[in-house]
Amino acid sequence: MFVVTRSNEELIQKLKVMKLLKSKDLENALLLIPRGAFVPEDLHEIAYDDRPIRLPTFGFNMSAPHMHVLCLEALNIKPGNIILDIGCGTGHLTALASYLTGSKGKVYGIDLRQDIIDFARSNVEELQKKTCIDFRNLHFSVRNCFVPNTDEIKYDRIHVGAACPKEKLKDLYDQLVEGGIIITPCGDELIKATKMENGEMKVEVIANVKYGDLVMPSDNDIKEALEKLERKRQTKILIPSNSLITDIGELINDKTYSDIELVCGGQSVFAHKMILAARSEYFNERLKEDTEKLVIEGISNEVFMICLKYIYTDAIPEINSENALPILEGANLFKLQRLKSIIEANLRPKINKENVIQWLEITDKYGADQLYSICIDYIVENYDEVTTMEEFKNLDKKLLIEVTQEACKRIVHKM
Repeated sequence: MFVVTRSNEELIQKLKVMKLLKSKDLENALLLIPRGAFVPEDLHEIAYDDRPIRLPTFGFNMSAPHMHVLCLEALNIKPGNIILDIGCGTGHLTALASYLTGSKGKVYGIDLRQDIIDFARSNVEELQKKTCIDFRNLHFSVRNCFVPNTDEIKYDRIHVGAACPKEKLKDLYDQLVEGGIIITPCGDELIKATKMENGEMKVEVIANVKYGDLVMPSDNDIKEALEKLERKRQTKILIPSNSLITDIGELINDKTYSDIELVCGGQSVFAHKMILAARSEYFNERLKEDTEKLVIEGISNEVFMICLKYIYTDAIPEINSENALPILEGANLFKLQRLKSIIEANLRPKINKENVIQWLEITDKYGADQLYSICIDYIVENYDEVTTMEEFKNLDKKLLIEVTQEACKRIVHKM
């Protein structure tokens, strides 16, 4: 028994009452992209009834709204997803998917006939003229989903609008990325299949349904598509990924072309004066001396190697509560301001009354001016609580004066 409604808003409310429509993003999409915009004019009277609509001109049924909602909720489309809508029909679900994935995503709607694709495209174009919705991420084309795709795209989400034979499911699964989801009728069941890390599919039945079958391509269609794909591969120029950072990183401790030996903690590392001087003010000053060996003091060999790797590759170390302060010390020694700022940003959320005094002293010692100011601010904002602690009473006189002066400024400002 279908539900009769006379407006898009009423239909949406009915779907919410039925507890089918749960996502706020999908609700917004349905409000902005009404079903009526995708129904031929002579069928507008029943556009918002929750039932399939037969389109005699094209020879297919437009699915009931509750089925579109059921499928889109199960697909769980995220911004940036790449989506394939097989059997896009009127283009309604395709357009909803376009809205949900946003400008950074892409949606491909395919069907077997040019007149159907033209109809879907014209529906979207007309709606775009009347609204501010940007459908530039949406692409329609005539294609059979089982014919090899010459663009060799892998999809995050696939929706299928006709029943897929069980023996052909793998062909669709192969088009998914790891973690991808496909919603397709199979026999008399609507299934949701998720591609797991090991490539296996986790399959669950979400409804009992009755759909027409997908049309299988002929052997000749597949042969022509494979030949076209092979021609494209043969004429495609493959550009290797940029390996500059990796290549320069390989130079660390490569004695072949090095011109300086760095010694820290009794261990030697071979390096390159030009790279060191260009990346670090510390080395720029020290390497003005004509020397082939430089001893680094004041930091551990572990921290030294982290800083050296940063100098060569700009690689950010994994910062945790145990290594943050030692790395800050190394970054200060070698005058690596960006690395210092990254550590400061990492430590900022971790400030509390137990560590703020210690961090104030450390940031003062190592010139971490941004985190230093934040520590001052934290102490002043929590003045009554922090100033009763023993660590505050033992605070260096210079720092104590700065905290007190900042507190006084704020008191005066409030008066």
